[in-house]
Formats: sequence, C-alpha cells, structure tokens
Amino acid sequence: MKRIFCVVATVIAVSLTPFSLNGQIDMGIIGGISTADIPSGKILIHKHGLDTLSVFASDAKYGIHFGVFVRAQLLGVYIEPSIIFNSNSIDYAVQDLRDDQLFTELRKESYQQLTIPIIFGIKTGILRIGTGPVGHIFIDSSSELLQISGYQQRFDDLQWGWQGVLGLDLWKLRFDLRYEGRFSKHGGHFEFFGEKYQFSSNPNRLIASVGLTF
Repeated sequence: MKRIFCVVATVIAVSLTPFSLNGQIDMGIIGGISTADIPSGKILIHKHGLDTLSVFASDAKYGIHFGVFVRAQLLGVYIEPSIIFNSNSIDYAVQDLRDDQLFTELRKESYQQLTIPIIFGIKTGILRIGTGPVGHIFIDSSSELLQISGYQQRFDDLQWGWQGVLGLDLWKLRFDLRYEGRFSKHGGHFEFFGEKYQFSSNPNRLIASVGLTF
C-alpha cells in the first residue's frame, strides 16, 4: 500500500511541476453522489460438480464520495489531480439449486475505495472539459456473500480506469458531471471454492459532484 501511495504522489508532483512554475494553482473540496451500471449476465458456480449457484447483479445503490482536489492552470489548459473517498454498494441475487429446488436470496455487498483521478483538460470561461486516468485503491469491504459456503473476496489493491469530465465554475463553486469506466471486469474479486469468477462487462459509473474552491 505504501508503494502505491508513493507512486501516485510522484506522478501527481511531476504532472503539476510545469504548471506550478508559471500558472495558477487552486485547491478545494468536493463531494457528491454516483450511480453504477448493473453488470450484465450472470455467474455460474458449480459446487462439487453437482449443485449450481447463479449470481446476478440485482440493484446498484447510490454511492457517496468526498475529497480534495488541486487544479493548476496555464493558458486555458489545466491539470487536476484529486483524492476522493468513495463508498458504494450493490445487491446480488443468488440462486441456489439444491435437490432439484431453486432458492433465491438477495445479498448486499459494500466497499470503500480511494479514487485518484488525474484530469487533463481545457477551460474557457466557466466551462471545463477534460479526461484522464483514474486509480482505485481498495480500503475495505463488507459482504453478505461471505455467508455463502465457499465464497471469498480477493480485491486487487489497485485498479485502473478513466474518467471524462464536463464541469462549470461559478465564482468559487464548481459543478462536475463525470463518466467513469474501468479496464477490469466487474466482480473480479469473486472467488468461489478456490476459483475466480467475474461478469462479462466492465463496471461504469455516472458521478455528480459539487465543490468549493479556496
């Protein structure tokens, strides 16, 4: 974990250096809500070659986030790294075929991450447009799926994705609408009976934020 933070801090520092010498630097706080796409398809888990578990994504809850940002601007071009705490949850429908009978239960899984986007963009007037990479550092998770025999979580410490941003700056207030995509498949942390599983689609989020610049 320390190595990850050192790498991220170095990338942010190197990125800001050209702007900090001649440009304007602002700092602030940001927070808001997000909603995730429900992954398509289902995961089939075979137990001992006999019974079968099926896992569907049933409902993605609204997530919350808050954090800090730094924006450096020079001649209408800007770079904006942020450190954002995210909390999200999703409900899974688990179908268990036992003795030719089908049992269905809802299981909730929640997780917390540090999201570190580094956005490059242009600003004209009150309008901002940008895009850039984003890293997700796993912090913690709680899951009712752990009540299922044979289930374990195997979250990666760091995952990568991208964000596209459309923003407005009004005095010291800022309003952002972001679309986020991941490079990894949804459910890559699932492990049943020693085997890893994942859905066929990549997770995406729509993020709405309000911020205050100091």
